[in-house]
Amino acid sequence: MWTPEKFRARFDDMREMLSHGFKPEEDPFTDKIEPLLIGEGFYKLEALANLIDNPVTPKLIGSTFEVHGNISLNLVPVNPDGSGGDTGDLDFIPEDPTDLIDQRIDFIVQIDNITDLPEDMCRNVFVEYQFYLD
Repeated sequence: MWTPEKFRARFDDMREMLSHGFKPEEDPFTDKIEPLLIGEGFYKLEALANLIDNPVTPKLIGSTFEVHGNISLNLVPVNPDGSGGDTGDLDFIPEDPTDLIDQRIDFIVQIDNITDLPEDMCRNVFVEYQFYLD
């Protein structure tokens, strides 16, 4: 569904197209595919401060505060070269957690699956993430 403002703008483009000829790259009858936000999930980074993984399945909350599915994810601490977390090589974890203060922490965002999405929103799904205050 187009808003009245979008229709008026497209209607002007349609008139111009008919008077000057059709150019497929400027087709006012079709929309460019734009991402649609299904929902947002939140993950606390507390476990990462102790260099342990913490698999969770937060709910995806939509803009109207309805649950629109679940996402299974984990943050896995790794060595700076990306190795270690899933292989059991944990030599990079210090004995005293206070040694991690002001130190870089490398990790992999592991997304296992997304479930219970609304039927009309379950094609071409992708995930974006950002860190708090980032």
